[in-house]
Amino acid sequence: MKEIQQAQLRQLAQSLRSIKEMLLLIEPLLIARSAVEKAELEKIKELLSPEEREEMERYYEDETYWNVIVSCEPVNEWIDNLIREIDSVGNSPNPNDALKIDFDAIIRKYQRILDEVAKILKLLYAPLPTKESVKYTIERIKRRKEGKRLRV
Repeated sequence: MKEIQQAQLRQLAQSLRSIKEMLLLIEPLLIARSAVEKAELEKIKELLSPEEREEMERYYEDETYWNVIVSCEPVNEWIDNLIREIDSVGNSPNPNDALKIDFDAIIRKYQRILDEVAKILKLLYAPLPTKESVKYTIERIKRRKEGKRLRV
């Protein structure tokens, strides 16, 4: 049983390494996509009313919006930490070390990483903004400030 758990941990660590390699390949695409999206937003800004333009700038010019889109770094850090945690027992010469690890906690961390990777992939393939989508976002923000929900 102990050897099986160690093998499972090594397999999980290898899976995490593969995910990290994928993220390293995706990050330049995210940066390029971000540049294209910024260019599209500049074009759209010219088509909006002054009030809409101001709302748009408040939402889209927020630097955290762009950092979320272009950075895989936090996920890479979580992967590195989880790999270190797994390797500390998965590669141990003592099979009893595998019994000391909290598998539920490891699976929760792994699931969190997969959720974040899914968000990154969703951002990569999301449609570019249009005038209509920007106006919808502005309206959604206004409604949220008023405490109302936007009906679709």
